Amino acid sequence: MTKKPVRKMIAFITAVFTLVVMCGLPAVAFAWNGDITKEETVYVVTDSTGTQEDVIVSDHLVNKSNVKTISDETTLSDIENVKGEETFKQKGDSLTWDAEGNSIYYQGKTDAEVPVTMDIVYRLNDRIVSGSELQGQSGKVEIRIHYENNAEYEGTTVPFVVMTGLIVTDDSFKNIKISKGKVIDDGEKLLVVGMAAPGLAQTLGIGESELGFGSTVTITGDADKFAVEDMMTIVTNAFFEDVDADSVDLDYDDEIKQLDKGSKALVDGSDQLYEGLDTLADNMPELKKGVGQLKDGSDALKKGTNDAKKGAKDLADGAVELSKNIKDSLQEIEGYLKQSEKGTAEIKTGLGTLKTGIDSAESGLGQVETNMLDASEKLTKGAGYSDTASNAITAADGQIDAADGEINSALQSLEQGTVDDVTYANIKASLEAAMENTAGAKSYTAGAATAVAATKQTQEGYAVALGDEGQLYGGVDAVKTGLSDASVSLEKQIIPGITSVDNGLTQLITGINDNLSEKSKLSQGLNSLTKGTSDLSNGEVKIAEGASGLADGMTQLNDKADTMVNGVYQLDKGAYKLRKGMSQLYKEGIKKIVELYNNDLKGTLDNANSLLDAGKGYKTFTKLPSGMDGNVKFIYKTDMTN
Repeated sequence: MTKKPVRKMIAFITAVFTLVVMCGLPAVAFAWNGDITKEETVYVVTDSTGTQEDVIVSDHLVNKSNVKTISDETTLSDIENVKGEETFKQKGDSLTWDAEGNSIYYQGKTDAEVPVTMDIVYRLNDRIVSGSELQGQSGKVEIRIHYENNAEYEGTTVPFVVMTGLIVTDDSFKNIKISKGKVIDDGEKLLVVGMAAPGLAQTLGIGESELGFGSTVTITGDADKFAVEDMMTIVTNAFFEDVDADSVDLDYDDEIKQLDKGSKALVDGSDQLYEGLDTLADNMPELKKGVGQLKDGSDALKKGTNDAKKGAKDLADGAVELSKNIKDSLQEIEGYLKQSEKGTAEIKTGLGTLKTGIDSAESGLGQVETNMLDASEKLTKGAGYSDTASNAITAADGQIDAADGEINSALQSLEQGTVDDVTYANIKASLEAAMENTAGAKSYTAGAATAVAATKQTQEGYAVALGDEGQLYGGVDAVKTGLSDASVSLEKQIIPGITSVDNGLTQLITGINDNLSEKSKLSQGLNSLTKGTSDLSNGEVKIAEGASGLADGMTQLNDKADTMVNGVYQLDKGAYKLRKGMSQLYKEGIKKIVELYNNDLKGTLDNANSLLDAGKGYKTFTKLPSGMDGNVKFIYKTDMTN
């Protein structure tokens, strides 16, 4: 097959798809997901009887993600790249294309039989002729094309739609009619398209006449030197590929059951309606009495809603006052917190000063103890010195007394002696001076004795002042113990206690501040409460107005109770007729629909689900790699001249 017939077929396809749109047939749309999709076109060349002669397959690998390497599978031979320079490697049925980000267009050949075959019969004036014999002849022409669908997917016939067309460019074929299809005259040429769906009716389990078209297309017309040479056919399952079988619900079991159940319930309901209305009619006198009582109740309701309106207003006023009190309390709490923070700061400062004082007292007490030891030692030594001095004074007094005695003796000897006057005067003067000296010494020793006595008195005073040494030291120890206990208490109890108080106060402040930080929300809540109570008050006003209107309406209802009673009687009669009509509708209508579905239609709908699955499942004539999506269509060129 040359490229020229291929281009000719492509041109014809364009014309046929134009016809499809003009005829209102479903549009063929290809929307595939994934990185690579395979769009396959199978070109089939047949002779005039529809017998397959040659098959060329064109594959388009759509590279949406511009990948560099494409893995494909195929059963074709004589493969060639028809739109680029990309190369491939083949191993068995596997192809690896060096795509370099491009889409790939390639062709190949196969001897496999296509899934839909054709059998074409030509008649001229009711006589069977060949396609070549028909050329150039005149008369009544009939072309009968029968299609056989041999493709299955998971046991179900693939739902192919077949469109076969002729293009007549002159007056050699006129008055054309087609069994299933259309003839379009655009003023320059005639476009004749027939449509078939081979095997579709059989798969659905119905007749081709019920489906509306089937496996055969018949074209008739008047020939004047018949000159149509080629017939083109498109076979595709794309009409079904784009239908989401999962979204098409062809199972109506639940709906039919619901219809049957609902219609029965409707019949029962009409019976109950009639019985209810009949009972209502019997009780209309009581109903009329009840309307009167309802009127009295609506009057009471009117009074109660007026009272509620007043209560709602009081509630709104109370909410406003509550909001004000809460806001004032919050402000007082904030003031107390600030004072508490200041007080704890002062307590912590005082504790520091107290601890410093205790430390100083302990230090001073230690110095007192040292001084006491020194004083005790000095008193002991002083006592010894006093005793020595006293002894020395006593000895000096004795020596002085002795000296006085010797001086007196010397004076007596002088008086008795025979010395000259000068010597006598000198010795006497010396002795008198000695006497004066001893007198001075005596005075000195007397003063020394006095001093020693005073010293002893001082020592005794110190002893009295110091008292019992054990008691003094005991007092000092007691003071030290007291200061130590005070220090320990300060460290372990007072300071931790005030710290705990401070921490607790800090947590309290933090907690309250956290709550106070929500003041805006609390304020909003209070505002909402105020507004809500205000709205409630307004609502109660509306309720009161509504209750007043209800009371007025009940007055009118009471006035028209007689009219209502008459209406109920009429309803009772109508319900009786409805009851009879619903019973007849179920027996003669709904029941038959249910039986028709269960006996005739249910199997057809089950087959339709399988048909949709087969239409979506058939994606290639040659081969498709696992995970790759694809689609396929078949284009037949029938040479009517051989």
